[in-house]
Amino acid sequence: MSGAETFFGTFGAVVTFAAATSYLNHRYLHLPSTIALMAAALLGSLGIVALGTAGVVDQESVRGWVESLDFGTVSVSQSGTGGSVTIPWMWRCEIPVS
Repeated sequence: MSGAETFFGTFGAVVTFAAATSYLNHRYLHLPSTIALMAAALLGSLGIVALGTAGVVDQESVRGWVESLDFGTVSVSQSGTGGSVTIPWMWRCEIPVS
């Protein structure tokens, strides 16, 4: 598998996971979206650990897959969105925020 195929496969899996989690959250849980996505990621991680402990999932193959991900691409894509985030209550803070 080439680097582009791995990237797009991983990207597709992440977007599908986020969309499914967001739908279930909107339909049933009604939590803030960031909290719901973080909780789903935590539960997914704990599920992989539990299944690995039970011998259902090979944890080493999951570890190898995670280690093969290029997180530099993620950090570059998120650095462009940081400037557009505004938090109104920060303007009232007396502590300088940089």
